[in-house]
This record gives sequence, structure tokens and C-alpha cells, in this order.
Amino acid sequence: MRWITCAVNGGTLTRADTPHLAITPAEIAADALAAARSGAAVVHIHVRDPDTGRGAHDVGLYVEVADRIRDRDDQVLIHFTGGGGGTLPVALNDPVIDPAAAAAILSADRRLAHLAPARADMTGLDCGSFSWGDGGLVFLSPTDMLYRAAGLLRAMGVRPELTVFDLGQMALAAQMLADGAVPDRTPVCIGFGVLWCAPARPKALEAMLDLLPPGTLWTASAKGDAGQRALAPLIVQAGGGLRTGIEDHPLWHGNPVTNARLVDEAVGVMSRADATPATAAEVRTHLGLTR
Repeated sequence: MRWITCAVNGGTLTRADTPHLAITPAEIAADALAAARSGAAVVHIHVRDPDTGRGAHDVGLYVEVADRIRDRDDQVLIHFTGGGGGTLPVALNDPVIDPAAAAAILSADRRLAHLAPARADMTGLDCGSFSWGDGGLVFLSPTDMLYRAAGLLRAMGVRPELTVFDLGQMALAAQMLADGAVPDRTPVCIGFGVLWCAPARPKALEAMLDLLPPGTLWTASAKGDAGQRALAPLIVQAGGGLRTGIEDHPLWHGNPVTNARLVDEAVGVMSRADATPATAAEVRTHLGLTR
């Protein structure tokens, strides 16, 4: 069982990065549906403030996006981000952490508060904190918060996807699977090419898979179009599904590209490896997320 996930829009890109970026609920839903028609079984979504285009953590926006998608397609799995309220700017001079920035960091309960009202199918659990980019940003995802979040998701009936960007994070994901902190058949998503995390190289893929528990469902992607083109065939050959989408690589061969086109490319990669991506209905059944 392997499938294609489309990361529709992310939380940090702007229209300066790509004119195809979906911002309003109507745009996000339309883009997600187009990706589903091209073959994505799962759509990973961030919501944006419709007026500013910036990432938002508004329950009403998530509900609207979900309703718009389900009005047209009740099978595609809706995978909303669970990472809002976790990025902390750290300064070089005192105060190192501004009180307002600290106050914006959310607890696990508040980070996940949108999932139940929007009836999300899945969300990501980032398995560890890490430096974000080349400035002073740190994404906070400590171990006790992860275990707390896993318990909350189990109670909600939302399936986690353990997201890893480096070897230590894969080790933590493996431990959570071994502990039974997450349900059986919980998938792992491996991200390559994030700055200061695992690079988009074949040896990095081998190292990650060496720590992945046997039989675990997994998908993978790389930041940037060159990394994705290089790794995607190897990911499929190794038995993984593919994550693609504007969030990870808004350009293809250096040019802006739509999510539907990126999913078409992923379908082609799998086809050339004699692999058939699972349908949304098949993934729902396998993960026990039937409606």
C-alpha cells in the first residue's frame, strides 16, 4: 500500500514564489480537488488569512476548506497541518526570546484544536524540534508534547502521520511506533532537503530506511524540484509512496507549476516503476478511516 500525497500550499510561500499559490478557502479547496483528480489520495493543507495571504490558525477557515472539498469529493483524505503555533524566533541580543513571541507558542491541545471541528482525517506530528532556515527560527516539537498530541489525536479519531526530517527524528518516530503511542498502520513521512536536516541524497534515504521499522507505511519527498526529481524514483523503488506539491517544490525545471501537474509527474514516476498509487478509498480502508 502506497499512495501520493499533495502538499497543496504550505504556510510560508507567497505569490512571489509562485502565482499558483492557493490562499482563500475556495482556492485551496479547488486546488486540492484538482490534485485528487490527478491521483493524489491525500491532500495536505495549511489555511491562509484571505486578506494578507499569511499562514493562519483559524478554525473557521479549516472548516470551510474541508466542507468545500467534501461537497465535491468525500473520499480524498484531508490532512491538515498540526504544526501551527510552534515556530519561535530567537534573537542574537537580549531579550533572546521576546515575550510576545513566547506567548504565540501554542500547547499541543491548541495546536490541534482545529482538527475535530473540521473533521480532519489526518495530521502530521513533527518528530522533534529543529532549526528552521538560516536565521533565528526554531520549530518546537519536544518529546513530551508529541506523546501528548498522539493521545489527543487518538481520542479525536484523527490519524497521525509521523513526519521526520533527520535521523534522530526517525529514531523517535520508531520509538513511538514501538511504544504503541500511535495506532497500528500509522504512516511515516520523510522529508529531505530541509535546510540543516537530511539532504536530498540517496545515502540519506538509505540511512533513513535503515531506522524505519519493517512493515511501516511511508512516503517521502524532497524540497526543491531538483531534489525531488533525483529522489522520487529511488523512493518508489524502495517501496515508498510519494509526497509532492507546491509546498515542497513550487517550481518544476525552474518554472512555476500547478499541484495537478506535480501529481501527474508523481503518477508517472510510479508508473515507470510498475507501481500503482492507491486510491483514496483504498487508503481509507487500509488506515481504518472509512466514512
